[in-house]
This record gives sequence, C-alpha cells and structure tokens, in this order.
Amino acid sequence: RILNMFYEKERKERREYSVNALRKACTGELAGKLLQVMIEDNRIFSEDFFEIFSNHLNQSHVPLLAEGSKKGNILQLRNFCLYMLGHLGSGENIETIKESIDDKDWTVRLNAVCAIGQIKDESSLPLLEDIAVGDISPAVRSAASWSIEIIQE
Repeated sequence: RILNMFYEKERKERREYSVNALRKACTGELAGKLLQVMIEDNRIFSEDFFEIFSNHLNQSHVPLLAEGSKKGNILQLRNFCLYMLGHLGSGENIETIKESIDDKDWTVRLNAVCAIGQIKDESSLPLLEDIAVGDISPAVRSAASWSIEIIQE
C-alpha cells in the first residue's frame, strides 16, 4: 500500500513537471501541431493541454479548430475546439458551429450556443430563440438565452 502511494506521488510529480515544461516551451506553432495530432489521432494527451493551448492559439488555427469541432467522439476535444472558435470570434466558421447545435451530447450543444454568442452572429438569433425554449437541456436553454442577450447588447 505504501509503495502504491509512493508510485502515485511520483507519477503526479512527473506529470506536473511535464506540464510545466510544456507551458514554458509552448508556442503557437507547437500548440497547433499538437492539436492537429490530437484531432488526427482522435485522442487527447491530457486536459492540461487545453489550458496551455488556449493561450497560444490564434486566427491561423481557426480551420484546424473547425475540423476538431466536428471530428471524433472525444467530447473534451470537440468542446474545446468549439470554445476556442467562440473565444477567437471567428464568424467565418459559424455554419460549422451551427452543425453542432443538433449534437446528441448536451455539452457540445452548450459550447456551440456559447460560441455563437461570443461571435455575436445576429443571423443566428432565430435559431438561438428556438433553442432557448425548445432544447431538452436546461443548461443549453440557459446558454442560448445568455447568447441572445450578448448578441443584442
């Protein structure tokens, strides 16, 4: 039991060291390449990568983020890509984001609705109004109402 506790502590320390090293070395180019590998391989390395990536991704990564928002079954990756599309305010991929509105997973729909609000796409108001009253998830309905308020400000 003590040996297992020691090994667990050692694994945690190694992981923290790796994440801190990546945080220091990460650039936009490296973040883009690692994100591309995750999308192509349909896997994530660690949730910590998302925090690191978010500080280094920019408009040049929008096509990659758009691809990631649609691809694969890893919800964390799809949600991160949708979040970043909204965060970067990239209206050029609004149709890609709207495709996620019909996803069976409520977290994907939630991130898509929030991304539309962050982009402030006025043409999406009728869609958001329908979602605000009709989505099965209370969280998605609430996010749609928030997005409507943001767009109408």
